[in-house]
Parts: sequence; C-alpha cells; structure tokens
Amino acid sequence: MSVTALEKGWIYQIALGLQNICAFFLLPLLAFIVCLDVTARYVFNNPLSWASDLTTILLLCTFVSAIPICTAQDGHIRVETFYEDYTQRKSAWIDVLGDLMGLFFTVLLTVRSYLDVPRFFARGERSDMINIPHWIVAAFVGTCALATTLVLLGRMQLALRRALSKEDLVNENQPHGLN
Repeated sequence: MSVTALEKGWIYQIALGLQNICAFFLLPLLAFIVCLDVTARYVFNNPLSWASDLTTILLLCTFVSAIPICTAQDGHIRVETFYEDYTQRKSAWIDVLGDLMGLFFTVLLTVRSYLDVPRFFARGERSDMINIPHWIVAAFVGTCALATTLVLLGRMQLALRRALSKEDLVNENQPHGLN
C-alpha cells in the first residue's frame, strides 16, 4: 500500500510525534535504567528494587508508542506468499478487512484505557516500587491506541478507494505482486 497520501496528513504527524517520544526519550531512558541496574546488581551486588518496575512501564510505553508509525508505514507482517498473488482489488479488500480487525482491537484498547484513567486517579493506584501513578500510563497507552485507531481509519479509507476504484478494471486479472 502506498502511504504517501497518509504521510501528508495530520494523522501521520501524530504517529511521527509518538515515534519521536519513543526514540528520543523512552528508549534511551530504558537503556540507561537497564545498564544502571545491571551495574548495581553485578558490580556492586546491590540491585535497584525499583528498576524492574520502571523498565516494565518504559517497555510498555515504548511498544505502544511505536505501533502508530509502524501501522502508518505499513510495517506489519502479513503472509506475502498469499498476498502477492491477489489482484489489486482483492488485496485492497484484504487491507480493508485487516484494518477493520485492527480497529476492533484499538478502539477497545482506547476506550478501556481512557475509562481506567479516572478510576486509577481516584483510587490513587501507583506502581509498587517506584510510585508512578497508573493513570499516567493508562492515559499514554490510550493516546497511542487512539493514534493507531486514527491511522487505521486513514489506511482503511485509502484501501477502500483502491478497492472501489474503476482504474483497476484493466489490470484486474493481473496479480498484485507483478505490478
């Protein structure tokens, strides 16, 4: 799928911003905490009790912040062996179906995360060792899931245009992988 139309929009800019948070803040912090914990554990024989908590939270945030840009750039894995033999129209409908299934998950994750934020805040739930409020993590996960939802909607719109396009009628019998 050509993502050039998606790359020009504000949805892509949100996904790119989340990627930058991941690349320039979360990953370096994660690497630093892991190195610090390993040094404290094996050199000084004094492990950091809070490091495991923080690395788990940072790993979760790193993972969810990378999903929108990976989706926008069509970086997810699919079975190319089957996909390349489909016509352009059929591959577009498969893209629509795949995006629809992804939307089901991301909408549920977005809603659940945002519903948890006020509950976590009201109960004052925090991580065990480092005392990070859970509502912050839930809000971040919800924001990343919302960005992924928006990216999937944009991708689905592009795939629907391809699936319903009249231009493909000439090449309809030619497999997608040969174009």
